[in-house]
Amino acid sequence: LPRLVQCNVNGVMPRPLGKVQFSPRSSTRKPSAIRKLAPLANVPGMISLAGGFPNPATFPIHTFSFKFNDTDIAVPEDYLNAALQYSPSSGVPMVVKMLQERMTRIHSPPYTPDVVTGTGSMDLISKIFDMFVGPDDVLLVEEPTYAGSLSAAAITKGQVVGLPQDSDGIIPSSLSQILATHKDKVKLLYTIPTGQNPSGLTTSTERKKEIYEIASQHNIPILEDDPYYNLYYGDKQQPTSYLGMDVDQRVIRCDSFSKVLSAGMRFGWATGPPELIAQLVLDIQSSCMHSNGLSQVMVLRIFEEIGEEGFHAHLKQVQDFYKGQRDALVQAVNKHLSGMVEYTIPQAGMFLWMKLLQHQDSWDLIANKAKDELVLLVPGAEFYPPNADGSKRVANTVRASFSVATPDKLDEGMKRLAQLIRI
Repeated sequence: LPRLVQCNVNGVMPRPLGKVQFSPRSSTRKPSAIRKLAPLANVPGMISLAGGFPNPATFPIHTFSFKFNDTDIAVPEDYLNAALQYSPSSGVPMVVKMLQERMTRIHSPPYTPDVVTGTGSMDLISKIFDMFVGPDDVLLVEEPTYAGSLSAAAITKGQVVGLPQDSDGIIPSSLSQILATHKDKVKLLYTIPTGQNPSGLTTSTERKKEIYEIASQHNIPILEDDPYYNLYYGDKQQPTSYLGMDVDQRVIRCDSFSKVLSAGMRFGWATGPPELIAQLVLDIQSSCMHSNGLSQVMVLRIFEEIGEEGFHAHLKQVQDFYKGQRDALVQAVNKHLSGMVEYTIPQAGMFLWMKLLQHQDSWDLIANKAKDELVLLVPGAEFYPPNADGSKRVANTVRASFSVATPDKLDEGMKRLAQLIRI
């Protein structure tokens, strides 16, 4: 990874870094000449005839307000003006500043990170894949992993290699073995450490330390995708993030408010070393330009009005809800599927991952027969990298989401699945 400005934070001095290799496609990206001029427009006395900013006097939206639970929140005129106009590609400056302060306070990274906003974290993840992985490169993922990320990875034309997991996360010996096999071709390690989609696993702090040390030895960047961080409802203390132990400045962390504020707001952000975030911004400049300004300003006003205390009170309600949903599904599984499946109770997130004990391949049962019996689940094969010839993997697993269905419907759904298994 690139050698960055080092700073002593919390008594920890970052270690020397190797040189990063961006993908051929990412390496061709250059800063936008017009976007580079934009900050100069604010210089006193400057007459700007450069940027193609639409005249805000023509905008027909003059006021904006909303309700957060029982709190009425108005967006001030200057905030609204910033939200409605083009902004820097990293995001509305006051929103970026708020996120930098929050991430530093929550995760205590051993350096001062930069932040860039995105149109949901998935937008940023696909851009980060493209930033590091090119044809003939290797992307390491947990096995299983999020199907949407596998789709995004396929576009890079790189090879996706799965890493086995146990109850604590990625198995270190497997990571070492795969790195020894693929050597310099591995360009990025992608991980979902909290309430992993689809397995529901949460990687322990000790396991993260082991994985981080191996990545450091091989100079592998880590993409920490943590959309379920705020949906942790486990009995133990929440594990430290990879960002919080990033003494090498090799971690880019993606977060999202989709699960706790609104999925439709499409507001996510990435936090990481300044040079890596700067490279990511180049992609945004040449694609979406920047994320939705109104969504950004809404989030900022929420924190200004209710504060961290009010936000954590909201999170507690959300966490308690999902914990109750999880308990309802686990109860239904134990009631109807005893002896038919194996599973690990998730400590975060919204998914239960089940292994079918009487089937070697869950595809036909889940993708076809279950649908006909009016119960929708996702067959496990969707969450594994494809075989070398591009064919789907054979898997005897299934993902069940407990986020939306009522406890009664969760019970009925598991009853219908049990009936199918018995046939």
